[in-house]
Amino acid sequence: MPANNALPTRHYFASFPEQTFMSDMEALFTKKRSGHALKHIFTGAALNMWEQFTLAEDTHYYPFTCEAGLIAKCAPYFNAVANKLKERGPLTVVELGTGSQHAAQLKTVPFVEAVQPDFYYGVDYSLESAFHAATTVRERIKGVKIGMRNKNFITDDMDIPHAGPRIFIEFGSTLGNAEGFEDAPLPKDVVIQALANCRKHMSEGDYLILGVDQNQDRRSLEAAYGHRLISDFSNAMLRRVHDELPTEGFKPHHFRHVKRWQPQNHLFINGFEAVQDGEFSFGKGEPIRYKKGELFNYCNSYKFPQYFLDHCYAQTGFRLETKHSDKKGRISLQCLVAA
Repeated sequence: MPANNALPTRHYFASFPEQTFMSDMEALFTKKRSGHALKHIFTGAALNMWEQFTLAEDTHYYPFTCEAGLIAKCAPYFNAVANKLKERGPLTVVELGTGSQHAAQLKTVPFVEAVQPDFYYGVDYSLESAFHAATTVRERIKGVKIGMRNKNFITDDMDIPHAGPRIFIEFGSTLGNAEGFEDAPLPKDVVIQALANCRKHMSEGDYLILGVDQNQDRRSLEAAYGHRLISDFSNAMLRRVHDELPTEGFKPHHFRHVKRWQPQNHLFINGFEAVQDGEFSFGKGEPIRYKKGELFNYCNSYKFPQYFLDHCYAQTGFRLETKHSDKKGRISLQCLVAA
């Protein structure tokens, strides 16, 4: 979809997450994959629930508020970077993982206002999410040409026209949602793959600005993910499995939402825990048996230590120019230059 101001209507959406829900849930409950299903929050009714969560006044979800504050605080730095890049030609901003409309209002728009690019592209698994971001930018900032891509930005060619220098932005600690099993080491290969795919779309001197959650404090992490709406996401996903997929014997009440901090591998988990023994099948497939207490982890949130990130940057052709952090050192904006 070219960068212009004629965006599609909602009827255009061919929802990527909907098409993969079956395979993702099969992989989750058969333990072939883990921590890979967060993308299903960012489409349809689940996206509306996420919007409510970020708007709720009774949450302690510091990753959203702290990052939005950092973006506003760093506006002069972003402006200086943009002015330097514009000496090379028209500037393009590419946002990876666009999130909700509220996120676009508090994060994307202030950033785009600071850098004043010629082009903005939103890239997301969910075209619905990319649409919200693109329309918000179009409505709030005049003169920027708008485009969107319904892509897996970890692996796909993003098809961004080469029109000059680029700033890639990835807010929301999206890199920390890397897929991986909860008892495995840090997912170096997945992170390197994501960074390398981004670097492939950049020229030397272009920038990547990563929002990263590096909090290691159990109490504040459990408070951040302890809101009732987080449990509602889990329950809604279980209902979707029951209502939308061809299952035999699936009982949503056999599972409950659990959150768990694992400091040994810097991982916070949101998943389903079986509250009793049982079994079910997808269609006419083999029975899937589960035991009381068994965990099915649908969402990883890694809180990467800096040494790990520095290693991944070096492996993928990036140089860390500067790092801006909130007062408590939990959230950082890591500003990388393509070397």
